[in-house]
Amino acid sequence: MRFTWGHAAVAIPVTIVVVFTTVLILSMADKRKTELVTEDYYAKEIQFQDQLDRVKNALTLQTDFTWTKEGDSWVLGLKGDFDFQEIQGTLTLYRPSDSKLDFELPIVLDEQYKQRVSSSKFARGKYQVQVFWTVEGTECYLEKNIFIQ
Repeated sequence: MRFTWGHAAVAIPVTIVVVFTTVLILSMADKRKTELVTEDYYAKEIQFQDQLDRVKNALTLQTDFTWTKEGDSWVLGLKGDFDFQEIQGTLTLYRPSDSKLDFELPIVLDEQYKQRVSSSKFARGKYQVQVFWTVEGTECYLEKNIFIQ
């Protein structure tokens, strides 16, 4: 039997369909865990303008937000046009790839406007440091992406 153009006209589309079907089946059978960023994604999207206002408030207070490694601890630095004792808020360490590694701490700054967090609380990988605080009735928010090694 001889291979003709007619055979090619049938073989090429059939091959394409088989390849795409195989890729689709393999991607759906992927064993890796995939998580949503947050369970109530749409509700948080609606509140996004409020978050932008909080960031603007933080910048208005001339806030200097740092995250550094010192010894066996990570240090949050949060200094601005406010007294360290007036701050009430939370420090959230969000792990995009695994929600079980997320944790939240109350903000308790010392006289140098710093708060230490033990390195033992972290697993290696990417985190997002989210700082939400209130000072004199003004809500503020800043965030920073970090990579723990």
